[in-house]
Amino acid sequence: MIMRGIINMPKASMTTDGGSSFKSSLHKYLYENGVNQKTSRSGRHHQLSNVDSLCRQLGDIFNGIMNSKEEKSGKISKSWTGSIDAVREQLNEYRKKRGMKMPSDLASYEYPFFDNIEVSKKKLKEIKPKYKVNDLVNVMYEVPHTMNGKKQNTTNFRMGDLRLEKQKRRVVAVLYFSGAQRYRYLIDGLKGASYIEDELKQI
Repeated sequence: MIMRGIINMPKASMTTDGGSSFKSSLHKYLYENGVNQKTSRSGRHHQLSNVDSLCRQLGDIFNGIMNSKEEKSGKISKSWTGSIDAVREQLNEYRKKRGMKMPSDLASYEYPFFDNIEVSKKKLKEIKPKYKVNDLVNVMYEVPHTMNGKKQNTTNFRMGDLRLEKQKRRVVAVLYFSGAQRYRYLIDGLKGASYIEDELKQI
């Protein structure tokens, strides 16, 4: 899609999942063009939740198109690629009508001010981060583990499963954000992810 000019080359970095297709030719292409490719951590589904949500929505649309063809013809339909352009054009038109516009240059775009200041009784109150750099924390597991630290054969937590890493890890950076989660934390040894306060504990 980049080579065909459908989307622009990322400015500095691009995050993908850990699929083998992203680790070969795409990785080489991005590297040769000065773009750092990052992969999401295994089991941490909400890192690419926006992309995954869009993929599910597109899947519903294309399956609906094939179902409509099957209903009319009485034969199984696997033809959906011919509908891509029409779907893309209609979705882009809908986005424009809603007034949604992506910044032309993400690197220089001025994002909203951080809102870690709350107004209480006409006085400004700064909401400080719960943890600071070099604090030692335990990280919540994304998937259930046994008490010996081995992954369970399921993604559903049950009573008795270990939910918190026994190993203590160091906070290496505090990131400031706008919104309900004002702070996120980078943790030593856990690359490609940042964590909110609810995912960290001190025991």
